[in-house]
Amino acid sequence: MKLNKNGWGYRMMGFLMAILVLFLLIAIYYIYNYYDRMKQNFNSVDTVLIGEK
Repeated sequence: MKLNKNGWGYRMMGFLMAILVLFLLIAIYYIYNYYDRMKQNFNSVDTVLIGEK
């Protein structure tokens, strides 16, 4: 097989993986904040439990 300049090298793969990991960390941050706010709103609202007398 002849070696040529077509395709990605390790440097480009590392760069693209770093971008993907960055977006993953940003998504994790926003999901964590979303569920934290949801938990705070759930505790502050009076709820009616079905079947509770």
